[in-house]
Amino acid sequence: MKKAISYNPIKTDYLFELSEIYKVRNDWESHMNITKDCFRYAYSSKSLARCYRNIGFNFIEQGNYELAIALYFFSTFYDDNDSVIEIVENELSYISEVSGLEIIFPNIEELIKILEDNDIQVGANELILDIAYSIGREAQRNNQIEEAKYFFGIIFDLTYDEEIKKIIEEL
Repeated sequence: MKKAISYNPIKTDYLFELSEIYKVRNDWESHMNITKDCFRYAYSSKSLARCYRNIGFNFIEQGNYELAIALYFFSTFYDDNDSVIEIVENELSYISEVSGLEIIFPNIEELIKILEDNDIQVGANELILDIAYSIGREAQRNNQIEEAKYFFGIIFDLTYDEEIKKIIEEL
């Protein structure tokens, strides 16, 4: 994995696989550091959701169940397909079982506050959004419609921004 990452250090698929190796080895510090790298480079909602779940798992192992609960819930805002929901429900059930905590779905404002209070990135990296926007605008100016839609699509996938959706629809 390290060799693959040396060829493409921002490919989150490789980084996630490396984080899994650290997880199996119970090297939680390395697991967390690699996941934070994934946050910096995530350009899809599914990758962003996986970052939150990875950090949530890390906090389960540390016994910080309340933060883990918030992270698992927050991940569902970025990826809510059935298999992911099943993973989240299983982890939340495990947390409830081992901690005795009642699992209550917090509102989005509470989740954001919990993440901010714990210095955990909320949403996509602004640099990723800025780059996608710049390339999308440049493609639009050059009448490269499919390319423009692709890059604006990245932004919409990460933000659900209605203005970006309108740009895509106009294209």
